[in-house]
Amino acid sequence: MRYLIFTGGDKNPLFDILFRDIESREDVVMLSQLPALPSDPVYKFFHARTFNKKNPAPFRSFWDKLSTDFEKRIKEEKEKDSALWLVFNNFSVSFFEPSVLNKWKKKYGIKLCIYFLDRADSYYAAEAKLYAGCVDFDAVYTYHRPDEKNYGFKYFDTYYSKLDVQPPAEESDVFFWGSDGDRRGVVEEIYRHVTGLGYKADFGICYPLGEGRQEGIIYDKELTYEQIVEKSAASKVILDVVRPDSLGVSLRYFEAVVYGKKLITNNPLVKEMRFFDPSQMLIINKPEDISREFIESGITPDQYAGEFSPVHLIETLRKA
Repeated sequence: MRYLIFTGGDKNPLFDILFRDIESREDVVMLSQLPALPSDPVYKFFHARTFNKKNPAPFRSFWDKLSTDFEKRIKEEKEKDSALWLVFNNFSVSFFEPSVLNKWKKKYGIKLCIYFLDRADSYYAAEAKLYAGCVDFDAVYTYHRPDEKNYGFKYFDTYYSKLDVQPPAEESDVFFWGSDGDRRGVVEEIYRHVTGLGYKADFGICYPLGEGRQEGIIYDKELTYEQIVEKSAASKVILDVVRPDSLGVSLRYFEAVVYGKKLITNNPLVKEMRFFDPSQMLIINKPEDISREFIESGITPDQYAGEFSPVHLIETLRKA
């Protein structure tokens, strides 16, 4: 059995990083490059998320020819092994027309999988949710428990590859780096509380909304995911602040587990995750819930042994 994994890494490198554990396997082919999006305004109109809420817009199949090179690759892989999976995430799948995916499945007898790394009702998964209803997928997985119930997807908590990082020499007590996303005010309050307790906080907010700046926080500086992991590894505590409308568990949780760090989060769903440990993970409602006792207490985290690795996703597909 072979697996063609469409990560979309050339347009979103994070997916390649998350799959790194299996990129050297002989039965896995990572396809980072996706069909280029034409600048034609007609193409953009027919592929607009707002125009494709319930059904694929008419005439979308006109762009099927963009996938010709990928069909050649499918033929090549089928010659190596007749049992073939095409694996997409909710980002990469939107670069292929639904009619193309159904055609490939019928013509070559392949299996199709889509994995939601964003909640199904989010902007980033709008097209993927539509595809899940009109493409004959053999497996649809989600990291988000409510979507398992609401849409009938299968729950699979995530795929995450541990990185071999070198932490910078400068350490911090609490680390946060992320976009504004309507959480800036909370992040700034936590920064004032933590530094008021005398701790060193390494905080960064990308794309801040509104005016004003909190002294000590870095604004408008974007980090690569590797840089974020390096800073997390150099910190005692990772701070995770989710937006009010977010119902999923972010990568901060997995980083805390994988790299053996403490986690402060305002996300109660963390309690439902495997490896949850109240001595290692503090769920807060307000900044004042963060105490010296939690930051300074020692922990003995469970020894991580690759439980979140994409190796397990491959094993699950093999049995599907």
